[in-house]
Amino acid sequence: ALNLAFADLLPILKSCLDDSWSPDNRMIACLVLTCTLSEMQAEISGEQLREVYPELLKRLDDSNDKIRVSVCEALSVFFKCLPANWSRSLFEYILRTLFVHLDDPNIEIQQGIYGVLEVAVHQDYSTFMREAQIAAGKSTHPRMCEELARLADSLRKACAVEGDEGVEEAAMD
Repeated sequence: ALNLAFADLLPILKSCLDDSWSPDNRMIACLVLTCTLSEMQAEISGEQLREVYPELLKRLDDSNDKIRVSVCEALSVFFKCLPANWSRSLFEYILRTLFVHLDDPNIEIQQGIYGVLEVAVHQDYSTFMREAQIAAGKSTHPRMCEELARLADSLRKACAVEGDEGVEEAAMD
């Protein structure tokens, strides 16, 4: 039922997120989107996610820092909704945008983006590690990018070891 309502709600939320006159509308739309995505995690379609992400990325440039922090929460939930086979090129594009915002002068935004990236790493370890390494070379905070690249690498290695153990167990059966 929520999935059907979301199809009707999405255009309204997108309009409110883009409301240049009212920061309250942008904030409320961001909060509603965060809660809705959280409730629908497994039910939301890849196409709906394609409609959502550009609006969220735009709000990272909002003039109101509270909205920017709120968007970080929405983006964290967004990454939890992504299906495993979601577009790699869109994933890369979103990561590049997030790594740019990791250099934000506001420490609260940096921490919010770092938190989003910690969730995003689980989508595709290798792609994430490559993007983090590229970002480290351009960043004013390369240490944070390097930490995230190490996280992706350790998760990738742990996943590979688990996968190897699973293959060995299957061979023993």
